[in-house]
Amino acid sequence: LNAKIFSSKEIKERIKNIVREKNFCYKDTRFGYTFPVWKNFLKNTFFVCVFRCPSSTASSIVRECRNASYLKDMNIDFETSLDLWKLVYSHILKHFENGDFKQWLFVHYNQLFEKKFLDKLAKFTGAKVDYKFPDKKLRKIDSCLDVSEEIEGIYDRLCGLANYSNH
Repeated sequence: LNAKIFSSKEIKERIKNIVREKNFCYKDTRFGYTFPVWKNFLKNTFFVCVFRCPSSTASSIVRECRNASYLKDMNIDFETSLDLWKLVYSHILKHFENGDFKQWLFVHYNQLFEKKFLDKLAKFTGAKVDYKFPDKKLRKIDSCLDVSEEIEGIYDRLCGLANYSNH
């Protein structure tokens, strides 16, 4: 979590060009790791952090690595996937708690299917929300398994920030 992230001049130029776009949106879990590089380029920015139950996410990562030919050599197991989940969300929470960025909306995946939440998302972003998306037929059902106390604590913290009851 305390690793220094270095960036080249080329990467910084790419970031400058990307953020010049109006209504820019970047969706990638790895984004949380690169906050320090992006921080100086982001103005009037808000973040929507979507998360799922750690064990469901870990199972999904393992399944994706088995099914996607370009990921088969990664040999990621369930425990490694849980560690990835822990590190990603620990890093995001660190930046949130440090006040590195001011405007955050934390969202449990299951909230994406509630009109009340989509209203909240529209208000938070100022964007028009398509209420037909996400498609409820594609909804994944979480089957949360027991995880370490540390991971459960991170998940509970995220759920609290999202105002989502995970029990």
